[in-house]
Amino acid sequence: MKLYQYLLVGATAVYALDTFSAKVLVDTKTSQCELIESVHLTQLHRAIQSTTDTLEIVTGRQNLPTADDIILPLGGDAKLQSFVEILGGSTNAVLNHLHRRCPQGALQSNKVERADAPRVVATPVVRRIVNSGDPKNRIDIVFMGDGYTTSEDSRFFGDIQRLTDEMFKGDTFTQYLPLFN
Repeated sequence: MKLYQYLLVGATAVYALDTFSAKVLVDTKTSQCELIESVHLTQLHRAIQSTTDTLEIVTGRQNLPTADDIILPLGGDAKLQSFVEILGGSTNAVLNHLHRRCPQGALQSNKVERADAPRVVATPVVRRIVNSGDPKNRIDIVFMGDGYTTSEDSRFFGDIQRLTDEMFKGDTFTQYLPLFN
């Protein structure tokens, strides 16, 4: 029975290695690489059984290129780009595979703001457009200034006042104005 337990523990230890990952965007025509995610610890993968094992997962780029969404390197084509995730049993294995895949190196793009990066956030401005009474028995409507910049505050509130006036001016909704805040 003890021999069976030792074999079972030994067999599970083979798969109990760490798995590391890196992700790059590769232009297959020019072999240019852009680093998407640097090497980091990730969930275990069954194909990674030793510290020297690596696995490459290639996914074609699926979004359509527009000038607003992406900037392609050197007039590249989105159809010729693919996302490549490299998994490995150690950081060295991933870096060696990455070096073979991207012999020119991988550029790190700083065009996208990280979610955990510190940001300067404008103080929200709250202004009542309609005040019909106590909020306990009223329907509160909040208008969000999505698309307006901070310098366009007066334009935003002017647009909201105009829309509110137009909505409650006609016969359909005039009787309901006292129910809204």
